[in-house]
Amino acid sequence: MFEPKKEGKFVNAQNTGKYIDVSIVLEEYKNERKAEEFEQVFTMHYHDHGHGEPVVFVHGAFSSAYTFRKSMFHVASKGYRAITPDLIGCGFSEKPDIFYSVEDQGVFLEAFINTLGLEKVTFVAFAEGAAYALDVALRMPNRVDRLVLISPGGINMSYPFGLKFMATFAGKAFARFFFHQRMMEHILKEAFFDKTRVTPRMVKNYFIQYRDPLAKNVLQKMLAHYDDSQVIEHLNMLEHKTLILWGMDDAYHSEEIIEFFNTGIENAHLMQIRNAGFLLHEEKFERFNDVLVKFLNWQKIDAMPEEEDTP
Repeated sequence: MFEPKKEGKFVNAQNTGKYIDVSIVLEEYKNERKAEEFEQVFTMHYHDHGHGEPVVFVHGAFSSAYTFRKSMFHVASKGYRAITPDLIGCGFSEKPDIFYSVEDQGVFLEAFINTLGLEKVTFVAFAEGAAYALDVALRMPNRVDRLVLISPGGINMSYPFGLKFMATFAGKAFARFFFHQRMMEHILKEAFFDKTRVTPRMVKNYFIQYRDPLAKNVLQKMLAHYDDSQVIEHLNMLEHKTLILWGMDDAYHSEEIIEFFNTGIENAHLMQIRNAGFLLHEEKFERFNDVLVKFLNWQKIDAMPEEEDTP
């Protein structure tokens, strides 16, 4: 189960990558649930390549570190440290019995960068992962350098039926008995403009984590408990340079959703990519990698250079 790349190769297996134990500073984690939920150490799985300023890739609800396999090596080869975790409950990270709200994922993401001793990071965050990264940026603005948001936003009426149903009261049973590899194939094809790019190997690697029934339970919780209202409410407080990338053929997130993030963040720059869907960092990975590195290298200029996109 591997996909060789020009800059390296990514092996999507439990015995690859690295593991780190993270714990939550309970007195700083204020919510209405019992603190006992977090009174232990949790193990997170991640990939770490290159040296330099840290760039932390944050995946969305139904994916894992695997979704950034075409970008992490490229970023590392350009003089950055590319760090790609499986979020708590996802991929090969531990799957505790917690709520899996935006706040939960944000707090665990904060604990992850604290445990690695990273003073300041740039987040490259996809879909629901954008809310997790924004949660950290809003609570710890001095710890975040820049933000790259790919198709930001979460569950909405445009999502495939299976994912929408998992976000309902009956979603737990649905996820357990009906979320299978064929459904993952359908979800991925809906996420691409060019559906021929969805290969059996890709489907297998996206689905591999869901061989564990606990992972299906986590996905259901992440979808059912996704509420980014607190993040949305405070977007205007962000002062970070932010690049927003959106595929113009995104079947999951409308232009109105993307414009909401673009207008809400003062220093945001929106780049639209033609002939690309929801998973634009997969479908147009060469284009995405080039734009990402240019944004990471962008210093002391007033506006992100405009580039004419090619069909």
